[in-house]
Amino acid sequence: MSPAQKDDVIRLATDVGDSSALFDGWDGTELALYSDSTGLSRDLETAQQIAHEKSVRGGWILDLGNRAFAVPSNQGATLKAGLDGAGIAYDTGPQTVPFLKRTRWAVKEHADVLAELAKL
Repeated sequence: MSPAQKDDVIRLATDVGDSSALFDGWDGTELALYSDSTGLSRDLETAQQIAHEKSVRGGWILDLGNRAFAVPSNQGATLKAGLDGAGIAYDTGPQTVPFLKRTRWAVKEHADVLAELAKL
């Protein structure tokens, strides 16, 4: 993603009501917008109920790789339309795995530096 597109993403998100502070530290590498229909619980029945309620509500997740945020249905739909209209590519699923792969690579690549810093 180009720096201009990154700025456009932030502008589009703030136009729909998201805070620009959500993007602090975001490098523009990962970007995803997808529907929020996950349900987490210790028991399956409760998790399924939560997932159903979220699906009915129609919320979205804005995923920047290093963190993800819940976005209300109207904001998510408007942001999606803005991204599509601007021709900005985004994924439609969680970015946890790509972010963790990049983090693991950085740790391995700079293990010597991290080891020195650990001594301080």
